[in-house]
Amino acid sequence: MCPKSSELHKNVLLSISLLADVGSERNLSTLFENNIVELLGQSLKYYQDEADVQHWALNAIAHLTTGSESRKSALLSEPCEAGTAILQAMKLHIGDSGVQHAALFAMGNLCSGSPQRKQFFLENGAIASIMSALAAHSLHPGVQGQGILAASNISAGDSEDMIKTASLFLEADFSGLLISAFENHPNDAEVYVGGLAVAAHMCKRSDKWRLQLLSKGLPTLVVKALDSLNHSNIQLWGLAALSNITIDLDRSSVLQADGTNPVDNKELARVVISALQRYPDHAGVIGQGCALIGNFIAVDTEDEFKQRLLDSNIAPCLIKALRNHGDQIEVVKYALFAVGQLVNGDPIACGAFTSDGIVFCIYHSLQQFEEHDMIRHFACSLTYYLLASQQEDDKRQGCISRMKESKGLDVILQRVLARQSDLGKGIGKWVSFALEALS
Repeated sequence: MCPKSSELHKNVLLSISLLADVGSERNLSTLFENNIVELLGQSLKYYQDEADVQHWALNAIAHLTTGSESRKSALLSEPCEAGTAILQAMKLHIGDSGVQHAALFAMGNLCSGSPQRKQFFLENGAIASIMSALAAHSLHPGVQGQGILAASNISAGDSEDMIKTASLFLEADFSGLLISAFENHPNDAEVYVGGLAVAAHMCKRSDKWRLQLLSKGLPTLVVKALDSLNHSNIQLWGLAALSNITIDLDRSSVLQADGTNPVDNKELARVVISALQRYPDHAGVIGQGCALIGNFIAVDTEDEFKQRLLDSNIAPCLIKALRNHGDQIEVVKYALFAVGQLVNGDPIACGAFTSDGIVFCIYHSLQQFEEHDMIRHFACSLTYYLLASQQEDDKRQGCISRMKESKGLDVILQRVLARQSDLGKGIGKWVSFALEALS
């Protein structure tokens, strides 16, 4: 039965919220068996004007929906209808940080993992509600953190709908609030994890997002965060944001209007090497670090970034990444891409990589992921670069000898060449060149 006193109701919801936060799966199941959904629905409906009741009801929903698809579905349905209640409470209690924090927490959890739930919130004004909360509580770390995490979960995914979502956030000028959150909360890990994830998601899908965040100085803020916040998810999403912000941008786009580069090459090289060295066992950090190296070399026509990486002895880091994470598609793909960008047309760089290690990694990558188009592309192009870029005959012969000693690389390359219909741009030329050198 629903308590008649709002104070009693608030206290019951507070107890439920605390139990849901620390309770076992068995206790949570017991709550659902005893009509918790109905109680929460009554709380949200009958006490709409009571901020404290709304706060603790939404807080309970947030904890109850952490990681459970079945509980999320139950709470979104009648009689609770949590999605509608969240958005309504945010409008009615815009000035209450407790309500906003709990509502955003619940929204973020509900938007995790389901395109349908994300679409519900988007169609019912979630972006405007998130932005209103962030603007009204700009100095409240909890509201900022949960608001940005909610935006991150709404924008995560690889479907075509997510491209539209990125456009909606862009049109609402979400980037301004994102940068303000970073500036107002420079030491808050929650704000940065969510914010960097949002930046990575948006930059992956939109040139306009990339240019807007470049113009607002995002790279400088990211580098500072990577330096000061030693947190694996900050390293992961910070490197992802920096990597995605340079996708397909030419040199003129990366430069600011005054001709200066908003991404300091020296600092960028330092933080990416630091991340690779500090988190050698974290496949996500290693993969995004390698992607950043490859993407940025592609737009850095003056090769300053590449030279700084080579001067900092990047070769062992990349070979170690391929060896330690040889079964991880994303790490292998981006590490091969990074090495290829480093050695392409550069005999000195080739000299840093022409070792038994890189030959083994090429062979193992093709053996493990021969059917993967991108890995096949990067491994074959890297083989070609290592052979074609050598100007000193003894080094070239040494590289050829190591490839011959791999006892199987030539067989895999022949299989790749035989699949004429599957060959991407340039692969046929690269493989034929390598096979001729190895014959």
